[in-house]
Amino acid sequence: MKSFIQSLLLGGGLISMLSCEPAPEAAPTRVEIFAATGALSDPWSPTRPGEELVFSRSQLREADGVLAAEETRGQVTDAIFQRAARPWSHFSEPHLYNEEIEVVEQPNGTRVQHYRVTREPNPRRILPGARVTTTPELSEEVQALVREADPATREGDPATREGDPATRVMLSARLADVPEWDIPLIPPEDLVGPEAVQSALEERARAFDRREAAIRRARAAVMEDLRTLDARVEDEDRASAWIRFEVPSEAVAALARDSRFSRVVVPHDEAQANQVCNQGCWQVIDIQNGIGNPNFWYLGEAGEQDRLNHDAHHALGYRGNIANTQWHGTTYGRLMLGVIDLSSLEDESPAFSNRIFGRWNCNSVCVGTLTWWGWCDGWWLNTCPTLSNFNDAEGVYCTPSSINCNDAGYHGTSVSGIALANYDHAGSNGLQLGDECYSTPYYSVHCNTWKQRSKGIAPQAGLMYFRLESTRDVAWEMAIDRAIEQKVDVLNISVGDGWRNYSNRCKLTLNTAYEDNLENAFDDGIFVVNSSGNFVDESSQYTYDSCLINSISSKPKVFSVASVLIDGALNYNSMLRDLVGSYSGGANVRINGAPVTTDRPISIVDLLAPSSGHLVTTCNGTNGMTEPIELFGGSSGAAPHVAGAALLVKHRLLVNGHTWVNSPGRLHTVMLAMGDRAITENPNFYPRLVGTDNQWGMGRLKLSMFPTYMMRTDSFTVSSTTPVRSRIFTNGMQPNRKFVKCVFLQDEDMSSKSSSDQVSRVRLRLIVVERPPEQAGQTCPSQPAHTNGPIVEDDSLDIKKMVAAMTTDLGLGYPQPNPGKPELANSCLYIEHTPLHVTPQAITTHTFCYQSEVRDDQGI
Repeated sequence: MKSFIQSLLLGGGLISMLSCEPAPEAAPTRVEIFAATGALSDPWSPTRPGEELVFSRSQLREADGVLAAEETRGQVTDAIFQRAARPWSHFSEPHLYNEEIEVVEQPNGTRVQHYRVTREPNPRRILPGARVTTTPELSEEVQALVREADPATREGDPATREGDPATRVMLSARLADVPEWDIPLIPPEDLVGPEAVQSALEERARAFDRREAAIRRARAAVMEDLRTLDARVEDEDRASAWIRFEVPSEAVAALARDSRFSRVVVPHDEAQANQVCNQGCWQVIDIQNGIGNPNFWYLGEAGEQDRLNHDAHHALGYRGNIANTQWHGTTYGRLMLGVIDLSSLEDESPAFSNRIFGRWNCNSVCVGTLTWWGWCDGWWLNTCPTLSNFNDAEGVYCTPSSINCNDAGYHGTSVSGIALANYDHAGSNGLQLGDECYSTPYYSVHCNTWKQRSKGIAPQAGLMYFRLESTRDVAWEMAIDRAIEQKVDVLNISVGDGWRNYSNRCKLTLNTAYEDNLENAFDDGIFVVNSSGNFVDESSQYTYDSCLINSISSKPKVFSVASVLIDGALNYNSMLRDLVGSYSGGANVRINGAPVTTDRPISIVDLLAPSSGHLVTTCNGTNGMTEPIELFGGSSGAAPHVAGAALLVKHRLLVNGHTWVNSPGRLHTVMLAMGDRAITENPNFYPRLVGTDNQWGMGRLKLSMFPTYMMRTDSFTVSSTTPVRSRIFTNGMQPNRKFVKCVFLQDEDMSSKSSSDQVSRVRLRLIVVERPPEQAGQTCPSQPAHTNGPIVEDDSLDIKKMVAAMTTDLGLGYPQPNPGKPELANSCLYIEHTPLHVTPQAITTHTFCYQSEVRDDQGI
């Protein structure tokens, strides 16, 4: 702990006291006052047996984030940081490490912040990624191949009797001996010091080399046996945890028993952009000529308080222009958005001037003859070079007659523009760019109205663009690997499964090599956002309610975004879910060997966001254009709204010293709280207080300023059965605070899960303990005095959960009964986690709670 004596040392006071001359009086520094009075000392107390405090840092920050005072207890080494930031990589060790953050806004705008690392005895030590079975998990298509190749099946089933057992099939298998992602994270210098950071960076480089060597050994170990099965392996030198090959169908049964594989699937290389374009490019609408829907709002108007509310972040300077020094040093001076897309990018557009920090073109081409089942009689040329410029068909103009949404920069330019576009600089001068109030060529400047209307969500963040010129696994893997190497802060992917390719939809299990890579990106701290997909020209057996979420979006470590059909004539809280521009969620699951559920308890959808907006940047012309477009959008346009909003939230947290937001799962969890809890477009039907929805997720995107909040991580093993209760806010509900919400996320890594036990189940409870008004502002007991007060409980099977409460006056205006709780004001609040079932792989969870003066659908 930084003591008063240490403060004297810092000011030279102790040295003067030991000299012959009396020490001159000096004005005490803010740090001295803080340390001497102990006014902000950490009130931590243990919540479970054997738990101990490893490190605590308490800070006083001014309203603008400037550090005014600090007090610490203990010391964080790189080893402690790694275990607190990513506990699941260390489940084999004697202790489980947890992390807690509490931020309390004071009446004068300053904030008291507590950051803690604790540890507890590990009741059940396991190796990360431990497998339960020795045989691989098989996709439904592979199971069908095994049945068809079985002589008994062929004899008894006329439908398969005529098949040829020597037919060759393409398979993709994950190697069981490849370790889980264990690349060390980059620690924050302010916690561990510069020498530890340098050492960690060197160890990180060595870890990448070790991982590649382990993958190559695992591949080499199976190669000869595959050849004995007459298999032909693609890309033998590829350093991937997945191996792709073709074999006679009669050999599939042997592979299905091979313990050196953990999963075997049939690969699918088809992909499509998730924009609503009816298999064509977006339709250009000229609002000024009265064509189209004049009620669509402009992109830059989406941030108003009664809409997405990100203007409140802009007003405080949170626009993405902060250096994430923990990851990038001072190289960029901005947060980085990575975009993976099928199209090129109109990189000459001034919307991105001086903010494109990398371009990659990832491709995989068969040099030879490509068979109908996907085998290359020749060899694959796999490349992902950096580019200085995209060749994006200069001067092209998009028309409704275009038949390919992925050509040139049509799709990726608009996706990037929604998140980042900014024309408020001299680089826009002299170019018309679709500005309806553009001046004559004699002046060649733009009016402020157009600049504001065309502005993206995070207009000062940087862009790294990864084009998929091929959709083979290897091209995806190369793009994601580059994003991890570059440490993008947020990765947006507005791409999904191929048209009518339903084999992998709505499944939690890994189906492709690149989905494995996306889990690695999450584990390295990157927030991964994917569009849910659009209901366009589907097979007749499916309805809008069918669970058809993209395979990527279905993974627990990917944030899935569906879309709202915007209508500027309506209040945002009344806007419809975009039926065409959104797939529904609701996956079934098996837990602890029980039968597969039938009520679709895994919602998958995380948030809804606007599908588009007028004056979105397009690739039209030589330098791009802002256009009043109607049909670009769907979930492709919704995802970058969330990606841009996440950059603003991360900016705000980093300004206030919260480097924990760089650790895996933290930003993902915070963004789950940035919804309005809607389950219908009817604003008179009050938002739910518990759980998620298969179509609406956590509701429409709505950024909260979350003035007082708490974040914590907890880890549970198969031996964990006892409820864990913890105080949310040290002093309970603050004066005039009327709303509280907690969201919860399970970090479910699917690479080693059994199909009979896919996810854990943890019950979440919000416990409200009423107290008299005279006790308002006093420290709450570390444990609830009783559990007789209101309890809000989410007991669902979903891997993300939500509980919320509001005061009675905030519940006014909703249909009876009033959802408010009169006991909430001044109450002490506690969160309870009860592990009802934990998979053998163990689980880390994140919980984020905040209190506010208004509901989450109102904005502040």
